[in-house]
Amino acid sequence: MAAMGLTALLAALVVAPGARAAAPQEALPPVEEFERRLEADGIGLDRARGEVRVRGSLLRRRRSAQYPIEYGLVVAGGFVHEAFGVIQCTPSLLNACFLALGLEPGSPRRRVMKEPLPPREEVEAGLVEPFDVLPPEGDRVFLYAIWEEEGAGTVVRAFEDFFVDVRKRRPLPMRGYVYLGSRFEEVQLGTEKKRVFIADYEGNIVTLHPDKSRAENCLFDVYSFDDEPYVWADVDEDRLPPDGAALEFVFTLLPRADARPFEPEPPIEAVPLPHARELAGGSRNPCLDGSGEAWLDRLGERELHELSRILRRGRPPLREVAAAVLGASRHDAAVDALSLSLRFDRSADVRLACAYGLGEIGTTPALEALIDVIARGAPPAREDALTALRWVSGEDFGLRPLPWRGWLARR
Repeated sequence: MAAMGLTALLAALVVAPGARAAAPQEALPPVEEFERRLEADGIGLDRARGEVRVRGSLLRRRRSAQYPIEYGLVVAGGFVHEAFGVIQCTPSLLNACFLALGLEPGSPRRRVMKEPLPPREEVEAGLVEPFDVLPPEGDRVFLYAIWEEEGAGTVVRAFEDFFVDVRKRRPLPMRGYVYLGSRFEEVQLGTEKKRVFIADYEGNIVTLHPDKSRAENCLFDVYSFDDEPYVWADVDEDRLPPDGAALEFVFTLLPRADARPFEPEPPIEAVPLPHARELAGGSRNPCLDGSGEAWLDRLGERELHELSRILRRGRPPLREVAAAVLGASRHDAAVDALSLSLRFDRSADVRLACAYGLGEIGTTPALEALIDVIARGAPPAREDALTALRWVSGEDFGLRPLPWRGWLARR
């Protein structure tokens, strides 16, 4: 659609459905012309219900560690090799539907450099980030897939149900998508520059990987304070519609009552901890053998979630000390960070410190996390978890999760 044609149509969308607005010379009044173009493009707009529907299909039906999913939805001609699904419509016309529903373009998830910048040596060590991450801001919509299935009738599924956080084997959180509305920009086309609508030009609709995709060029950015679940997202093969099913994607202004409920992102509550040296002094973790003494004073007195961030992104010697200090806190809020690093950190020293840290916390969630690694973790992580369980229990059931679960139940 030409830019002027779109502008003329959008001018009519601020009036009530069925009303008429002043417009340039056209064969049809603007609202009728808009509805005709929607129908021709296969887009369904229900302003009374706050819904936009569009036909589509899946591009990815199998997990792939080599090719992470960066875009939830694209159109043909978009970055299909990095996308989960493709929809059949013109992005600028789809965007006009959301403007017709009264949405206003927001801001994508972004990094803002700190002022003043923290010391360079602290940034390089991983003690602090040089930026703050701000979540996307703006109007939110919710995305669903609908299809007919033999024996089940009409199936309605939240878009997030198609994905799993491979670290935790849980579906992505159901938090919706912030409307960005893409943007216009001049690009070089052949020998001249032309002003284009970037979502039309690139073909990307919904971003799923906040740190890799160019969210500002899309219509929607996934809503999150924390990008970790989306960085680790892959296809949940058990939740997909049958191959060949006629699929419709539905954008709604309000969550539907017939699918997984909306899950507002809970605020992170600070968990203050004593000085790292004080925690280390009361720890039994064998990894605190004196080799990381210098890091204790550099860690100092930090909040638990900040230590968890350091465990994910610091240098390996620092990550090892952070893991031991988190374990010495004996706080269940540290279990998630320790168990994830036990399973996925590339450093053997860090993994072992995490395993001992979970053992030192010693609560049922911490010990369940160790047993879960024995049941499902990679071989090196399983051995580290077994070492920690032997250390805690004085027992040795080997790499067999059932006896360990029996021990935990008796304990």
